[in-house]
Amino acid sequence: MNYIDRIGIAKASKSLTNSEQISWLTKYVTSCYATAKKMKERKLWETTLYPICKTCLENTCHLIICKDVRAIEPYKKSTNKFFQHLQKTHTHPDIIIIFQLVLQHNSPASFTNAIPIYTTNNLI
Repeated sequence: MNYIDRIGIAKASKSLTNSEQISWLTKYVTSCYATAKKMKERKLWETTLYPICKTCLENTCHLIICKDVRAIEPYKKSTNKFFQHLQKTHTHPDIIIIFQLVLQHNSPASFTNAIPIYTTNNLI
């Protein structure tokens, strides 16, 4: 866990293409992201604790709800950047809303619960 260069990761992420950023985000929200929980399952780390707060199991849900001050700002900054990218690339507003509902800080939600239900009444 001490071998992670978080500053280096942040710098490297700036070189990712839009497609690579979306791929990373997809892994993140589907729990395939290499959290401490996953790293321990893979026997690469000795603990499942989130390296920032060091008090809770690090999984994708905790990355959203962690109240540690050192986690909140970077999370807000990265999600805002993602939302701006979606708007800049003319992503359908419903998709943007779904991502916003699911990724809002301190209120993780399921993509299934965030998807609007359309009926024939909405389509006429």
